[in-house]
Amino acid sequence: MREVLTLQIGQCGNQIGNEFWKRISEEHENNEGRKDRLFYNGNIPRGIFIDTEPRVVDKEFRNNFFIANDGIGAGNNFAQGYKIGRESSEDILDLINRHVEACDSLEGMIFIHASAGGTGSGFGSYLSDSLREIYGFKKIFTSFTVLPTNKEASEVVVQPYNTILTLDKLYKNMNMVVLMDNYALSKQTITSNLINSIPIDKAHTFESLNDVASDVIANFTSSIRFPSHMFCTMDSITKVLCPFNNFKFIVPSYIKRNSSVNEIMNNLIKQKTMLCDYEDSSLYSTFSIMNNLNRIKHSSETVMRCSRLIQPRINFYGLPFYLFNLNKSDSSMGLINSTFTRTIFRKIASQFDQIYQRNAFIEMYKKNDYTSEMFNEARENIEELIKSLESAEQIKSSN
Repeated sequence: MREVLTLQIGQCGNQIGNEFWKRISEEHENNEGRKDRLFYNGNIPRGIFIDTEPRVVDKEFRNNFFIANDGIGAGNNFAQGYKIGRESSEDILDLINRHVEACDSLEGMIFIHASAGGTGSGFGSYLSDSLREIYGFKKIFTSFTVLPTNKEASEVVVQPYNTILTLDKLYKNMNMVVLMDNYALSKQTITSNLINSIPIDKAHTFESLNDVASDVIANFTSSIRFPSHMFCTMDSITKVLCPFNNFKFIVPSYIKRNSSVNEIMNNLIKQKTMLCDYEDSSLYSTFSIMNNLNRIKHSSETVMRCSRLIQPRINFYGLPFYLFNLNKSDSSMGLINSTFTRTIFRKIASQFDQIYQRNAFIEMYKKNDYTSEMFNEARENIEELIKSLESAEQIKSSN
């Protein structure tokens, strides 16, 4: 048995993580009270709740939470969050090590955080750097990262800096990164709640966004927590979704409704169900797709037949899926590795360039030991990632 340790970092990470633990606790209670030992040590979650301010950290499990910087916060500054992580390294790494030693055979870690603020981006990046250095690539690191919305002005003016610096660290340290953004999450919560006749003013709340994001993580881990003959380890899921080392950014699609198998399978590849906003195009190449279908009252043969119908439309063959019938929700999820992520990175990079060319707010980062060379390196690495995704599309079009 291979355990999984969850690290939820920052306000967003802890709010989503708290909902995640509530959700999977309900699932295991429905399954004759069984607590999955891969995610639980007895009745204690195998998770660490990390923040630089105490407002949203779940203190029910006193040996699981860590408050750094005396609870003052990281000031929405990646460099400050990274510096706080470095200054707290002895304490936080000792706490993580105690949880690792409580495992018989740790397979990997799941990071839950956002990229716009200071703690989730900076402190989370410090942990990914440190833990990757400690464990090498012997452990599977998967990140669930919430990006800021690009459709409207943000309260955090330096979010392009924080996001590019975070994406650079994720690209270097993670085996797989699942991307969501606030705009697409908002759109999906409104759609889902209108179906359930919930008023729009109650549908568009952070609680609703966290509910969808936590449902994605619960769906992702369901095949590990309730093992079948395939996709029962983080390694097996990663190998299916990330067949190439450079292409490790995954976007989930999400549906919460009662539909036919064919309708669900068709909708899971449509842009309107994606939880990260991107520009539409016919040039995109799809590297891999995995569908998690909940409460489907059909045999696997029926699902396979429906999947074959959509494969020619996405230029991809051999569509893996996992049927999960223990979840009380009627949600289904797809995980898609496609070159459309380049438009997400391009838009963030463009916003980064607009403020970086004017040297705006750079002093805030230099005060926390983050130099211009570090900014330039991160920006260059993301540019290389974008170009590699574009190259994959050119290969497809030439064929």
